[in-house]
Amino acid sequence: MEQTGGDAPKWPFCGHCGRAIPKDSRFCPYCGASTSLPRSVPAYSPYLYSSLPKETTWQKTRRFAAIVVAFVTLAVLIEVALNVVLLLWGVTIIAPNSGLHFPIFIVTPFIVTLFEVTGPAFLLYLGFIVVCIVASFAFMTWKSWRTFNEELMGIRPKGGHSPLFVIATIFFAVVFFNVIFVLLVQAFGVEPSSPGLEDQDLWEIMYDLANASIWEEVITRVLYIGVPLLLYDLVTGHRKPARRYLLGGGFELKGAAIFFLFFSAGMFGVAHVFNWDLWKIAPTFVSGLGLGYLFLRYGLYASVMMHFFVDYLAMPTYVFESDLADVAVGLLTLAILAAGFICFVYYLGKVYTFLTGKEIILEKPVTTGGTVVVDQYNVSVPPPVQSSLPTPQTGFGFVCRYCGNTEARYHDGTLTCTRCQRKN
Repeated sequence: MEQTGGDAPKWPFCGHCGRAIPKDSRFCPYCGASTSLPRSVPAYSPYLYSSLPKETTWQKTRRFAAIVVAFVTLAVLIEVALNVVLLLWGVTIIAPNSGLHFPIFIVTPFIVTLFEVTGPAFLLYLGFIVVCIVASFAFMTWKSWRTFNEELMGIRPKGGHSPLFVIATIFFAVVFFNVIFVLLVQAFGVEPSSPGLEDQDLWEIMYDLANASIWEEVITRVLYIGVPLLLYDLVTGHRKPARRYLLGGGFELKGAAIFFLFFSAGMFGVAHVFNWDLWKIAPTFVSGLGLGYLFLRYGLYASVMMHFFVDYLAMPTYVFESDLADVAVGLLTLAILAAGFICFVYYLGKVYTFLTGKEIILEKPVTTGGTVVVDQYNVSVPPPVQSSLPTPQTGFGFVCRYCGNTEARYHDGTLTCTRCQRKN
């Protein structure tokens, strides 16, 4: 570009329409704009007018809470993986006691022993328990890992939360309710009694709690939800595949399913009175609702995993008997209680919405606000030109269609979001 004396600058391109013009032109021969006026940004300007998603305070709070819960879930997953390894090791101290007699029972809600297993039959039964728990853990992890990565970043999965996240959040809420209930009972001068695990050998503790995770789910969820639903659907002519009634999953919460869910939870709660006392009914009933919900919606593996989460939570303290194990489990329990408060409030809201059909807090759409990026020159900026290219949500500039982030990496013709690492 040339500039002599006080003459106005001569532009090789029109500052208004961007088309090439003769150097000595005082006006653009195409649009008529004067070349002596300050140059404006042409219509094809590379400068972006980026509309950024704006979250409400509630949306920011909810996303932060979801991230906290997800990371506590990750910590629990690590402990559960350790507990699965401890269970496999525990077979070596449980198996030598196979000469004893072990009862196989049902609840009516009274505990009724059907028969006892011993010797080789017990070893087969022990193997069945261990295989079921290991398989449930592996299946849960496999079903969850992709979606759980998004949950750790605070992204709300489009296809719904992962099974791991749902199992963990119900587990957190149940533990929180149990602790609050016990504190309330003690506040009224009642000291709850519980079976003394400290009087049992380690192998007994490991077997009893692992057995409860499998057998109690079979006799309360399969027997009192799956089988009655099968009979009901046979009568009404709405029969589903047989495996659904045995393994659970895919049921809607309505009609007969809700009735048998509450019936199963009631049987589960009352059955615990015989080893505990009356105070145990309420928290166990709530646990039964959570376990039954997981059986109906996700499957038997999910209820088995939550039961295992609960029963084996303190197992490292029994196995290692060290201050480090006590501190680690204690800190994890505090984190579970913190996450449990969040999840308990969340599920109370879900129950309210389910019963009334009304949302406690109405969802508001994410609003957008424009920010303009310009160069270092003090130039006038015309209104942004509407782009003909389809862009997610806001129309001009990069906005990730999955998480709303506005930054991306360009590689091989593809934009990859820097936050969620997903291609757009």
